[in-house]
Amino acid sequence: MRITIPLLRPIILVTAIMSTNGTLQLFDESVNLTRGGPGNMTITMSHYIYNTMFTRTRTSATPRDVLRHFWSWSRCWLQSR
Repeated sequence: MRITIPLLRPIILVTAIMSTNGTLQLFDESVNLTRGGPGNMTITMSHYIYNTMFTRTRTSATPRDVLRHFWSWSRCWLQSR
């Protein structure tokens, strides 16, 4: 029996969405309980993104971040073609 990626595509998509959702829900717990903990030991990815975007800089996105975002999306688009 051969399993191909086209058959698994819906399952992979649902798993990725649910994993991302679960990871982003951890933000409340780490912020409210420990504020990142001693030495950032309990910081999660969503907490790191929040700290990077809203507490370390005065603006929401720097031009460097916009260029990185554009570059990564353009690479994804080129690879999907």
